[in-house]
Amino acid sequence: MSTSINTTVTTQSATPSLDPYAWRSKRQCTGCGGHRLADDHETATLVCVDCGLVANENMLDDNPKSHHGYGLTRVSATGRELISKDKRAHDKRIRTGQGKSEAIALRNTPSGTTNVTVYSRRYMQRLDEARMAITSVGRANGLSDVVVRRAIFFFVLVKRKMRVVGDGKALACLYIAAREAGKKLRLIELATQSGLSPYTLGADYKRVRTFLVRRKTIDTGTGLYVAEEDPWTELERILSIGSSESIERDDYAHLPQDVKDALGINMESVERSRHLRGLLSMSQKFMIIAADASLDNSRKIQPLVAACLIVALEVRLQLTETPKEMLHLVGFMYNSNPITIMSRYRELRKCILQWAHQLPFVGKTAHITEKKLVYFTEDVVKYFGHLQDKNRQLWALIDKATEEGEYEGEGDADHVEESGEDNGDCVEDAGDGVDEEWDDQRTGDDDFNQEQDERSEGDDWSLVRDGIDDAPLTRKDILAGMAARRHDPPAFIARVKRRSRLGELIQSAKQSIADSTTPSLRLGRKDSRRFEWIKQLLVLGTRTEDEILDASDNCLADWVVISQTRQAKPQIVRSQEELDSTELTEKDLDDEELSSYLRPEPDQESFYRVMTQAYHEAEQVSNLVEVRRKATEASKKARERRKRAHEGQAPDKGGPSEAVVGERSWKLRLEALSDSDNELEVARKALPRPGQRVIHHIQRPLMEDRDVEGEEEDELYDDAADGDNAFDRDVGYGGDDYDDGYGYDEYD
Repeated sequence: MSTSINTTVTTQSATPSLDPYAWRSKRQCTGCGGHRLADDHETATLVCVDCGLVANENMLDDNPKSHHGYGLTRVSATGRELISKDKRAHDKRIRTGQGKSEAIALRNTPSGTTNVTVYSRRYMQRLDEARMAITSVGRANGLSDVVVRRAIFFFVLVKRKMRVVGDGKALACLYIAAREAGKKLRLIELATQSGLSPYTLGADYKRVRTFLVRRKTIDTGTGLYVAEEDPWTELERILSIGSSESIERDDYAHLPQDVKDALGINMESVERSRHLRGLLSMSQKFMIIAADASLDNSRKIQPLVAACLIVALEVRLQLTETPKEMLHLVGFMYNSNPITIMSRYRELRKCILQWAHQLPFVGKTAHITEKKLVYFTEDVVKYFGHLQDKNRQLWALIDKATEEGEYEGEGDADHVEESGEDNGDCVEDAGDGVDEEWDDQRTGDDDFNQEQDERSEGDDWSLVRDGIDDAPLTRKDILAGMAARRHDPPAFIARVKRRSRLGELIQSAKQSIADSTTPSLRLGRKDSRRFEWIKQLLVLGTRTEDEILDASDNCLADWVVISQTRQAKPQIVRSQEELDSTELTEKDLDDEELSSYLRPEPDQESFYRVMTQAYHEAEQVSNLVEVRRKATEASKKARERRKRAHEGQAPDKGGPSEAVVGERSWKLRLEALSDSDNELEVARKALPRPGQRVIHHIQRPLMEDRDVEGEEEDELYDDAADGDNAFDRDVGYGGDDYDDGYGYDEYD
């Protein structure tokens, strides 16, 4: 052996070595017993340094390279490689929830610079997507550029401190900025426009709001909350029917053709706006009639607005029955349950029917029924409009606003973006330094309010609202006086009676608290509970008398429980888990929006009913799978039992029978099948079915009965037992893996 060979000496070490060839240090030379082995790279051999013995002559590894990398390779059903646990752990610090391709492509270069580059790239990409989403949705809702920039500023703050995935956080920032600027925007509208779930969007809003409040970026004042829902603002949403986005979603595909024509679907923007303004004016008049009957008090306003729209549509088309498709459409528009809408619809029709019975210029008004009411509804509207001077002024304002059509462009959602751009230009002209100081917390609020004031100067709908607010028909004292002059609707009469009864209970409770005596009134079962609730609320001092007068029984009970809880635990502090929970409470939203955001009780019942059926079907499928599994196991056990029974039979002559696959035949060895005397009956039952393969069993002769000529048959039997028969290989029957279903493929 030449002494000039390039050798690398490997010795044992006290610490564990990371060398993949550390096993050589444990190997002993067979010549001298030493452990000093070296690699000769020129000859590809392993040589002992002490004695020169060649321990291994071939050190070349000609095996194919491993494609596993580090960790096992996981493959999906389509053959695509998945990420292993080690790779997921490696990519964890640069993952943002979306787009793993870049992180996977750079997993073999885990340097700090590469990670920062990938993270920055994903950060800027998400920021651009959020800016685009905020801008598009903000312009679709008529928000100015000042509000949009304020929302982007909120998103930048949230993005730096929170894990942001999806557009929910971006739209939540837009919602907060709009509320801060005094714009009445709803989470339901944002969810509908963006295609997100309103519940997910509500949870994102709660987290973002908590974060911004803690940073003192926004205040917790009235800027983030909305007062009582304005029915006239809800009615103006009628002008958005038939927008391009709703047509793309096929919201009106199921409507009848006459309803589509009345709504102006698939018409020009000017023609559609004319149809919708007519429906809006009629719906506003019905809302005034409903407010006169006090149908809008202490209730959710959206179902009543939807009922007014349905009645206006019936009057336009002279329909005697309400189309179910229209009922579901208005329910989707106002996020209301169709059952609740139908209840408000019946109350409104009952109120109109009471007015129809008082028409002075129609003979035999007592014969007007609900089916014929649609033919007299326009007369009721005219009569109510000329009943008082104030009503005539309101009707004139509504008709004037409808004829002039100041908001003709708002009927088409395609023009909203253009109007938003114009408004943004006006705002930028009004405020010179807005672009430089847009990241300040209060930047642009004065300009936004100034823009709203300028728009409201020529707004005829604002005059209608002012006239409605000052109308005597909406005041409770005037309503109480009119109750003595005409037959009021049942809803109004029931409300007046309830308020008077609650007033008596309040006075009795105050007297009972002062004198510590029993109530002087004669109380029933329901009144006794109300009396106790009112007494507890007055003692705790958490509610006023006016609030108690307008409260329902459920509301009184809830107030008592909440007041007692706060009285028992005055120092209640909301934890981080409560602040970050996905459920909204009255502390996050005002009562009106929270009630419109939550799922109504009928919807909950229907949801549970549908899911119960789904769970039942899933349980049936699970039971069916279990039954099939047990049947398979039982069949396998029966097959093994038959096989053992067949192998345990002792033939008359010779040992166990051998199965020889030869020429197909229906003939069977009857002794191997049954011990019955009636062999003909057994043979008839054992006849094979068409296409069924039958194995012909042959009785092997005993050793003493064999002759010399039988040696060739032994070879045939042995080949057949090993599954090497030529017939089996060609046709596909037999072999080592063959099983005929009865366990006759193997014999000892």
